Amino acid sequence: EQSISLKGQSADFNGSYKLGKGLGKMKGDITWLPTLRGHLQISGDELEFDYQSMIKAKVSPNINIMFEHNNLEINGEVTIPYARVKVRDLPKGSISPSKDVILVEQQAAINAYQQRLALNILLKVDPLRSNEVKIDAFGLTTDLQGDLRLQNNKNEIFGSGEVQLVNGRYQAYGQNLIIRDGDLLFNSTLDRPFLNIEAVRDPDLTSDGVIAGLRIEGVAQKPTISVFSEPVMEQQQILSYMLTGRGIGEFSGDSDNTILTNALLSIGLGQSENLISKVGNKIGFEDVNLDTSGQGDDTQLSLTGTIAPGVQLRYGVGVFDSISEVAIRYELIPRLYIEAVSGYAIDIYYQFSVEGSQNKQLKDD
Repeated sequence: EQSISLKGQSADFNGSYKLGKGLGKMKGDITWLPTLRGHLQISGDELEFDYQSMIKAKVSPNINIMFEHNNLEINGEVTIPYARVKVRDLPKGSISPSKDVILVEQQAAINAYQQRLALNILLKVDPLRSNEVKIDAFGLTTDLQGDLRLQNNKNEIFGSGEVQLVNGRYQAYGQNLIIRDGDLLFNSTLDRPFLNIEAVRDPDLTSDGVIAGLRIEGVAQKPTISVFSEPVMEQQQILSYMLTGRGIGEFSGDSDNTILTNALLSIGLGQSENLISKVGNKIGFEDVNLDTSGQGDDTQLSLTGTIAPGVQLRYGVGVFDSISEVAIRYELIPRLYIEAVSGYAIDIYYQFSVEGSQNKQLKDD
């Protein structure tokens, strides 16, 4: 709904709009003679967006737009309190050509219409730290928090700021690794963030109190990936702890076949995740995951998925003993869950973090 007031060669407008359940306001003025110019102020509270089921988000903009002939200025901030980003495959044509490649038609269009853009936008990602901005892409599942300022020069958009990976997990070597430290540092073009990430095997599933994981550092296009452990040990031992939870030579209770089966199973799960997710979505499940729990002869293969808001169903079967179990978990209130396991008991869980986040707690331990 907009009200427009005409004033000869100009007009003022003021009104409101709605996106999903979010409400916004828009006001400004425009002059069309002797040249076109105007000002637009856009604000809103939790405006809802849904893009091809890959991105669902709520945004709260507060931006100012100034425009005139061959000149456009955009300033302000955009808060993102809620988002769900789920990417399984890159769309066709999404691979960009080398910067050395010049597209003749595109360059001709640029030369024909050179408009100056001045961009200065501050993105606030989950400023209340409510863990409601989540991404699931290419084996990475994590919450995002931080600030990112977007600016531009003549040809490219630059980012400056830091985005943190919180409560994250990363699929590598067939393992669901916990992100102990995760930072994306921006001080260049948006496609060149500096990565500083440590992802470790769940310490509860690793013997001897060993921490074993991956360290990813460097520019996103060509990061350095290495394995590490605490305490320091040889690479073969680190990989053994990452794949099986125990070091080489510590398998007295397991047969060689059990050890090999666990390692191959872990690697195989990492390759089948996309197919499992697609099948789950077809039958009405969301956030479908296929994973392993336990170790040695107690290894269990588990399939989990969300069947309704706040309701998660899990089916597990033993790899070596074929003993199965079904569990259903319901979120009573935020962070408080009740779980019923077939043939066992009913448990109540309360999720909390120490020193502000799970990442901090794990690092302190």
